[in-house]
Amino acid sequence: MTDSIFRKDWYSGALKTLQETELVLFDPDNGLEIPSKTRHRAGGSKYVWYNKLEPFLHSGKSIVVYQHSNHQKGGAEEAIKRRTSGLRDKLKCGRIWATRWHRFQSRVYFLIPTAVHNARMEKAIDQLQASPWCQGDHFSVIKF
Repeated sequence: MTDSIFRKDWYSGALKTLQETELVLFDPDNGLEIPSKTRHRAGGSKYVWYNKLEPFLHSGKSIVVYQHSNHQKGGAEEAIKRRTSGLRDKLKCGRIWATRWHRFQSRVYFLIPTAVHNARMEKAIDQLQASPWCQGDHFSVIKF
């Protein structure tokens, strides 16, 4: 079985297995797709591609995507803005929050709710912002 067929089967199997799930976390080895890598070449499988996120979001699941934020051209803030723009453009989604972990190595979690989950996720984000995690300079939240 080729890698592309295996991955296609894996994603469709995951979508079926998670049909009752409301929130799905994607933690790719290297993060979201980048222009210098192609999907079916060496190293391409270490990224999650926008079109692989779509079926989960459009089947009613809110998603969280983990992204490394070190080695980003233009700094972390600009990289987060570019990623958010790409996610919004490709997924045709509404609100996106980016929570950035500042301690040690910088990391970003993109939170993309469905319309049904938007209010719950906003409440959770507000609670995070009021918590010691944000007050203590561990996390920051950017709303898009």
